[in-house]
Amino acid sequence: MKNVALKSLFLLIIISTIAHSAMAEESLKYELFKHNVNNAWLSDPCSGYYKVIIELNEKAKTNFKILTEENIGKRLEIIFSGKILTQAVIKTEIDSGIIQVGKWEKKEDANKFIDALLQN
Repeated sequence: MKNVALKSLFLLIIISTIAHSAMAEESLKYELFKHNVNNAWLSDPCSGYYKVIIELNEKAKTNFKILTEENIGKRLEIIFSGKILTQAVIKTEIDSGIIQVGKWEKKEDANKFIDALLQN
């Protein structure tokens, strides 16, 4: 499962960084809910930060694919419990159902987020 996720991350990395010039346009918002998540785990720390990789369930995967496919070039915010986890410009459709979010300095904080996300 992690190998699939890592391959899918290459597509996600394309949208994981936003240029400040793109911030003038209003963002689309994708609300992440616990019931839409199959699994979540820590990525290897990159640039000193921990990020979380999320595997969406089939319904959410389909919805996210449609959202990204129909909004290439637009800014997207991924939100959980009212907090913006990631802001990105959509460069390509994401059909893998794997997304990477957040930027935690402490591993413990990233793990707390995962626990909250996977908690029933």
